[in-house]
This record gives sequence, C-alpha cells and structure tokens, in this order.
Amino acid sequence: MNILVLDSDLQSALTLKEVLRSGGHKVHVTSDGAEALLEAGHWAPHLVLVDLKLPINDGLGFCRSLRKTSEVPILVLSAQREPAVLVEALDAGADAYITKPFSVSELQARVRGLVRRYGPTANEESVRVLRQPSLK
Repeated sequence: MNILVLDSDLQSALTLKEVLRSGGHKVHVTSDGAEALLEAGHWAPHLVLVDLKLPINDGLGFCRSLRKTSEVPILVLSAQREPAVLVEALDAGADAYITKPFSVSELQARVRGLVRRYGPTANEESVRVLRQPSLK
C-alpha cells in the first residue's frame, strides 16, 4: 500500500517512514503541502498522514485542498490536543486524528483500521458482495 507522509519535522518523518515500511508499505515523505498535493495526484497514495504544523501551508489547508480532488483517507498527526482543533481537522476532511506523542502500536492500529475501511481492496470487496445474486 502507498502511504504519503506530510510532516515538517524531518526526524519525525523519517521515523514514520521506517515504521510504515516495516509494515510492508511503500512510503513517500515530504514537508511541503504543495508538493504533497502534486505527489498525491501523480503517485495515488492509499493513505495520507499529515502533521497540522507546516511552515507554509498548514495541515488543515492541505486537507481541504486534497479533499477537493481525492477521497484518499487522511490521518492527522498533531501535538494539539484541543477538541476544537480535532473537530476542525475532521471537518477539513481528515478521517482520523492522533495526538503526539503517540505509540508505534497506536499508529499501526490506526493505519490498519483506515486500510480496512478505505484501502484499495475495501471497495472491491463491497462491490463483490453487492453484486452476488440472491439465493431465493
């Protein structure tokens, strides 16, 4: 599965990359929101992880922009714990939100959950079930 990581903290991004790669995922990392939007259009990730604190275009703006062109699941990573920020991120298009610091096991569980619901085979399975003839 392809995962795009948008994080302005290089060390954090590299750690995420290693954790996700250990789970068998292909990972691209960037710290620039505009570059991430281009990457999402060309590479077609199955999941996007985004930190809200970005130097140029904030993570919320990125989520809103990505939602205009894509339904890819978005997992927000943020040190901000205020409920209003969480709600704003979800309203901007995020599918899940993890507050920093978080455990590797929590991140992996959230990724598995999003993949289960929105991953590349989730919709195919739903379509197969819906298209099966009824047994009357």
